[in-house]
Amino acid sequence: MVLVLFSALVFCSRYNFLLFHTFIELLSITVAWSIFVVSWNSRQFLANNYLIFLGISYLFAGVLDLVHTMGYMGMNIFQGYKANMPTQLWVAARYMESISLLIAPVFLRRNLKIDLIFLAYTLATVLVLGSIFYWNVFPACFVDGEGLTAFKIGSEYIISMILLGALALLFKNRREFDQRVFQLLAVSISFTITSELFFTFYIHVYGLSNLAGHCFKIISFYFIYKAIVETGLKSPHSLLSKNLEEKSQNLAIREKAIESSLSGIAITDLSGNLVYANSSFLNMWGYADHEVLEKPISNFWMTKKYIEAVIETLLEKGVWVGELAARRKNRDRFYVEIVSNLVKDDKGDPLCMVGAFKDVTKEKMLQKQLTRSDRLVASGKLAASIAHEINSPLQGITALINTMERTLKGDENLSDDLQLLKGGFERIRDIVKKLLDFNRPDTDLKIPLEINRVIEDTVSLLKSHLTKENVCITLKLSPAVPDITASFQQLGQVFLNLINNAVEAMATEDPRRRKGDIQASRSRDILIESAVKDNDVVIKIHDTGPGIKVEDAEHVFDPFYSRKKKMGLGIGLSICHEIIEDHQGFITADNSPEGGAVFTIRLPAT
Repeated sequence: MVLVLFSALVFCSRYNFLLFHTFIELLSITVAWSIFVVSWNSRQFLANNYLIFLGISYLFAGVLDLVHTMGYMGMNIFQGYKANMPTQLWVAARYMESISLLIAPVFLRRNLKIDLIFLAYTLATVLVLGSIFYWNVFPACFVDGEGLTAFKIGSEYIISMILLGALALLFKNRREFDQRVFQLLAVSISFTITSELFFTFYIHVYGLSNLAGHCFKIISFYFIYKAIVETGLKSPHSLLSKNLEEKSQNLAIREKAIESSLSGIAITDLSGNLVYANSSFLNMWGYADHEVLEKPISNFWMTKKYIEAVIETLLEKGVWVGELAARRKNRDRFYVEIVSNLVKDDKGDPLCMVGAFKDVTKEKMLQKQLTRSDRLVASGKLAASIAHEINSPLQGITALINTMERTLKGDENLSDDLQLLKGGFERIRDIVKKLLDFNRPDTDLKIPLEINRVIEDTVSLLKSHLTKENVCITLKLSPAVPDITASFQQLGQVFLNLINNAVEAMATEDPRRRKGDIQASRSRDILIESAVKDNDVVIKIHDTGPGIKVEDAEHVFDPFYSRKKKMGLGIGLSICHEIIEDHQGFITADNSPEGGAVFTIRLPAT
């Protein structure tokens, strides 16, 4: 088809060269403007600005070629002008085309200010036309009877050198293009150079070299048509350049990296609703993706107001770093370290919020244990010192009271007073004993035992006390719980302390009762559960008391910390913590969503 068309053009030139020239030029102008139309309408999708710049340049080069065609010798559109004027327009158009091809690779990686480019090409076109038609200062290119001027011939060689430079830059940046597009552009520039060389030695505008030059021009425009126009219509993905494919691959790699990140990654819209969560985030919270997407991120934290404050800070300052308590799907509390920021577009308008999340529960627990251990050591030494100082004079006073009792047996009133006094000193003695026990190293033997049996025996021991306090206790002990290596007496002491604390907490009047809260008026219940989780034995003790106050949550296991109205040393939970820690486990205190406190003990299985 192409050969037939080419043969027809050659035959046409033999019949009427003016018709041949007009057809060739109009065809090349159509291609040039088609390049502009395709690149302009694809500018939002192009991976670089090379084709956009080239499209604008060919639009204005086509304008010069159109004026050149209308002014060609024999057209008689512009009166008073001979062969020089269209030759000048030809040279100007080729300079514009070649320089544009040389500059275009610059915009492969740079932003293009389209308004300035349009302005520059408009000014260049106006100056060229003005220098030829108005000021008459454009150098002569053709003299009748002599042929081409030195300026014209020199310009054709300069244009060829410029095109060689453009071809070299195109080859250097070939990886930015689809292979087929690169090859077609390279062939087009090569034929343009050949065309320019033929235009260096013709004598007459209807001469053979002029014919050959125009034939090579139409061939060069055919290949650039194939590269941009045809490719843009048939295979637009190729026109968008190889760089876009590489960017897509890079985007896929980044997406895979984010998805497989060990840190939880989540993205929310500006209202705080989740739009993306990677696998680590989902595993951390224990949800599937369909359970969290489009849900408020505040749903996944222990206190909604805190995360809402974080969102406000992000929208205001653009960044927030900190640590918050979160809630898993199974209602367990855990602690998360957060690094979050506000994502903005190129104009600075906010798009979304993104956060990286790290589970720091173990680190936080370890830090608490270290801090608490330091406090226990210091408190224990202080307690032992105080107990020792009190114990010696206390023994003397107790002995003196016993002597007075024997001596004054006949005085009943005095004997009763002495009994009260003796009771008070015995109570002081018990406190001193607890202080000494608090600091005395444990020597109990640890043996394999059934944790369920320890719980059952402890509850049995407290049965009458629980009945008296109107407390209903329920045991949900899993038979699958394996044996653990532990001290029966020490674990019994832990469960005894925790159950007694629960009874005392439920005996305290809940302020909600005064407000007529129906849920708050429920009976006093204790639930003890045992289960196996990740090869560990987990025991949970629930009560229906008022729960743990926020300000007390961090201190419940601290020595000598107590909120009891009755006399209490505040070392019961500290001793529990020390015992569990000595058994290579850990104990936590939290509030249940249904109300009341929950103490969770985790011990390694044998």
